[in-house]
Amino acid sequence: MYRKIDDIRSDIKLALKKKHIKQEDMETYAGLSQGQISRVINGKRISPAFIKICNYVLVSPYLIDDAGYDPLKDESFIAAINLAVQRSPSRARKIQEILKATAGI
Repeated sequence: MYRKIDDIRSDIKLALKKKHIKQEDMETYAGLSQGQISRVINGKRISPAFIKICNYVLVSPYLIDDAGYDPLKDESFIAAINLAVQRSPSRARKIQEILKATAGI
C-alpha cells in the first residue's frame, strides 16, 4: 500500500497540534531553523531532516506500508529515481541524502 507524501505531511501537522509541539521545539533535533522546518513540512524544501521531523513527532516517514514491497522490483519507482537523478546532479545528491537518512546510514 502506498502513502502519499502529502498524507505524511498532514500527519505531521496533526501530530504537532495534538502533542502541542512547536516547530521551534524541533530546531536543535532536526538541525534546521524554524523557517526551514516549516518549508520541509509544507513541501517547499527537500531535506533529509524530513525523517528527523517525522521521528520527533512519531509519524512514520515511509511512503510504503506493505512489508513485502521490494522497491528494486518496482519499475515505476526505479524510473522515477532515474529521471530525477538524470535531470539534476544536485537533486541526485539530495535524493541520496534522503535515502541514507531513511536507512540510518
